[in-house]
Amino acid sequence: MNMLRKINCYSHYEFNDLCEERGWNDDKNPPPSGIALISICCTPECARYWLEEDDDHWFKEEHPNVLNLNFDDIPRDQIEWKGHIFYGLTKEDAKRCFDFIERVIPEVSEIWIHCRAGQSRSQGVVRYILDCYSDQYELETRNDNPCLTPNIDVVAKLKRCYVESILKEDISD
Repeated sequence: MNMLRKINCYSHYEFNDLCEERGWNDDKNPPPSGIALISICCTPECARYWLEEDDDHWFKEEHPNVLNLNFDDIPRDQIEWKGHIFYGLTKEDAKRCFDFIERVIPEVSEIWIHCRAGQSRSQGVVRYILDCYSDQYELETRNDNPCLTPNIDVVAKLKRCYVESILKEDISD
């Protein structure tokens, strides 16, 4: 019987608390064979406007098993509102995220993903993984944070990268 590996989705604070409990930081991060981490924070403009505080990544540097992304929870590339510009997931960052997932999938037993609330941007990445790698991963279900409202733009952009990679493979065969 094949054991499915776990995807865990957290809020910003839950994620930081878990990393602190484990003593993880830029000098000591999880072994690449164990857990991969995808950290999603807001853009500085969004953090200043909505949060009135910085929205910083726990890991300031990227590591083989850590991916830091900065984009806002909007349904398209960019929105201007009340003189502020907010940015969604770019095609380039979607490709970085896709490549990261493709690289770590064979290596890790768990993927931890977080965004501010753990309910939209991170759930978009979770939904993508569950849809495209359902034979390998399952969501660690939490009653307080079910995957109900994934950011559909995030899902679509990641799936576009997935389809493009399949098409490239078919062309090269």
